[in-house]
Amino acid sequence: MLEELLRRFSDAYAAAKAAESARDARIADLSKAGVPETLARRVANLPVLKAAPDIALVADRAGKPVGEVTATYFATEAFFQLDSVASAVPNIVVSDYFDRLALDRALDSIGDAERRLTAAMVANGHAGADAVEEWVRPRQAEVERIRSAIHQIAGSGLTLSKLSVAASLLGDLARQ
Repeated sequence: MLEELLRRFSDAYAAAKAAESARDARIADLSKAGVPETLARRVANLPVLKAAPDIALVADRAGKPVGEVTATYFATEAFFQLDSVASAVPNIVVSDYFDRLALDRALDSIGDAERRLTAAMVANGHAGADAVEEWVRPRQAEVERIRSAIHQIAGSGLTLSKLSVAASLLGDLARQ
């Protein structure tokens, strides 16, 4: 059982590394800034490594190949600009235990919504951007309303309240 879990995680990580197009650009940017290439590669792979457990979990639950889930996971992330939201999280100022708790819960909610949305999207028989497009089509108006709000949130200086709203909106969409 442990061997199977490790194999699935390894497969998810390998597929995620291959699917992450921004990784190569990040490596180039870091190298231009004087970061040694080996270190630049490791740093650029961190977001992909972080996604691997979610990808493996969705692939297991959905009974879909890791490669399809990986492509769809990153297409979902790009569609909603969740990578922009996540990269702005370290700039959120938390002043006490309850702010930290609210931040953690909002991030957990976004992660849960992203996994649910990815699973729903791969269930339509497509993968990657095609799966996103196919899933969005019958709920276009609602998705665009939520997507627009998240894009606005991602580009307007992330705060704890904005992050909470984004998490709530994504959660609503994932429950449909």
